[in-house]
Amino acid sequence: MIRFNEINYITDYEYAKIITTIEVLFNKRFHCFTCKTKYANRTDHETMTMKVREMQSCFSVRDAPVMRATQQSASDIEYYTCPGNFFDRSVVELLEVVNNYEKGNLPFEGPLCEQPSKMLDIIQMIQDVKNKKNEEERKKRDQQNQRKSRGR
Repeated sequence: MIRFNEINYITDYEYAKIITTIEVLFNKRFHCFTCKTKYANRTDHETMTMKVREMQSCFSVRDAPVMRATQQSASDIEYYTCPGNFFDRSVVELLEVVNNYEKGNLPFEGPLCEQPSKMLDIIQMIQDVKNKKNEEERKKRDQQNQRKSRGR
């Protein structure tokens, strides 16, 4: 879990770690499991898996970004290697904290005014990113539905 020290703000490192993990969770293309199992039923499984992982830059650094995460409140984060390499399970634990918070459960004992400000900032940041991602997915679905309805 991300350690809460005396610093009361989210560091750039923590910000990047949280954003990257959420990006990977929303984009199955960067799930390691997806790459490793995509060609599992083929006889050339190992060869094809290595080709896919090379295309995703799992083991190397590209000259151009593999992916760019755009956030409203900050600069873009560019990934020159597969973002799946930066996935952090402790952020998944923070997502559980956010889910519990949204159900009315505070992460620490005491009232809201006694919660660590850093934790509240992290919760707000994660909620903002999740909302943005959900909105992007909703727009994609709407566009697909419009295309389907035009094709009838």
